[in-house]
Amino acid sequence: MKHWLGPSLLRRTVLALLAALLLVWVVLSLKDFLTFKQDVRDRESFGKIAQATLNALQGMDAAQARVALLAADRQYNELRRNAENAAPGSLLFQLRSADGSVVYESVAGAPFPDASGASPSGEIEHKGTRYWVMTQEDARWRLVVWVPVVSDATAMALIGQDILGYLLVALPFVVLPMALAVWLGLRPLRSLTRQIARRRPDDLTPLEEPTGYVELAPLVDAANVLLERSRHQRALEQSFVQDAAHELKTPLAVVAAQAHVLAHARDEAQRQAAQRALEQGVQRASHQVNQLLMLAALEHAAHQPPQAVDLVEMARETLIELEPLATGRGSTLALQSPDEMMETVDADALRLVLVNLVRNAIQHGVDGGSVEVSLVHQGGRVTLAVADDGPGIPAHERLLVFDRFYRSGSSGSKGSGLGLAIVQRAAQRLNAQVSIADRPGGQGTVFMVTWPAAA
Repeated sequence: MKHWLGPSLLRRTVLALLAALLLVWVVLSLKDFLTFKQDVRDRESFGKIAQATLNALQGMDAAQARVALLAADRQYNELRRNAENAAPGSLLFQLRSADGSVVYESVAGAPFPDASGASPSGEIEHKGTRYWVMTQEDARWRLVVWVPVVSDATAMALIGQDILGYLLVALPFVVLPMALAVWLGLRPLRSLTRQIARRRPDDLTPLEEPTGYVELAPLVDAANVLLERSRHQRALEQSFVQDAAHELKTPLAVVAAQAHVLAHARDEAQRQAAQRALEQGVQRASHQVNQLLMLAALEHAAHQPPQAVDLVEMARETLIELEPLATGRGSTLALQSPDEMMETVDADALRLVLVNLVRNAIQHGVDGGSVEVSLVHQGGRVTLAVADDGPGIPAHERLLVFDRFYRSGSSGSKGSGLGLAIVQRAAQRLNAQVSIADRPGGQGTVFMVTWPAAA
């Protein structure tokens, strides 16, 4: 019952077949109805009845003709009543001789009015019933057949009922084989479902494709692609956890060592040195934890709706925020931009790009150097550039620096190795491209983030 209440291919197939049979019923009924209307206009079938009856009377005298017509009257109406879809009313017959005397009249219709009173369409009303009047005559006899008028609604109902009977007989011979074919056709899919259900949660090996069913190949291929992505993602997460644990070991070991030194310091100078080292270790560990949380939020949080932001104002706020870090190294911060640049962007993602690029430039630049931030709106694109005067990044490392925990050999051991990974993830949320170039006219590196400007 559950399969029939919910979405089901089997149910959909059966319903489609029923709809097709319903359409066939409508089309055939309409076709027969149009044939009936044509027959009514031509009076062909009624004319044949009258002509056949008149032909049977040839060579008979009045008494014989009366007996023969009585038999024909009973036979035609008996057949009419016993038909599978009997039309209402009875056929009426009236036979007159050449001199106009009445030889035979159907009891139900006698006495008959003059048939010449029929309308131009050949209809006449008699005893509350409308009839089509058909007249056939020869040198001896004049035969009039009165046929009850069948309305369009009645005719359509009779025709539809007649065709429906045949379709109901054919229904099980059409629907059941098709339903069986669908059920058997879905058997490999059910087998594939059981194969997946039996798997362990950590089993990400490729699925086996059921042989001989080319229709399932795209499904299995797509599932295997998804499993491959899951394996890759799991490997990245395992690597991330291992790297994070390894990276946090050093600052935590420093914290533990300096805490021990602080607790057993013999003089004030030793105590103050241990305290400064302890604070630096705690600060470094805290910074790494914050960046790990930031990176996790970027990879798993939903995208924020874009909002109108003044990029110049955001850049100024970022430089003010990082001014103490620059001052500690004797570096200067500069901003090259117009007075205002309004754009509709993911503000949180853009702020992460700015903070991490500027922090990275300060950390990897020379002491007493300069960091320059520029904003350019040109050709329907916005470009944010951050330039430092550090040792630069070799060309073969420019793709690797965006990996988590990667540190360029030219930068020593500065930084956590997460800043540029955060920049890359945040840039993806901005639909932006990140590129690296040498600083024009001198030593250093330029990081450029470019994205389409809002319309």
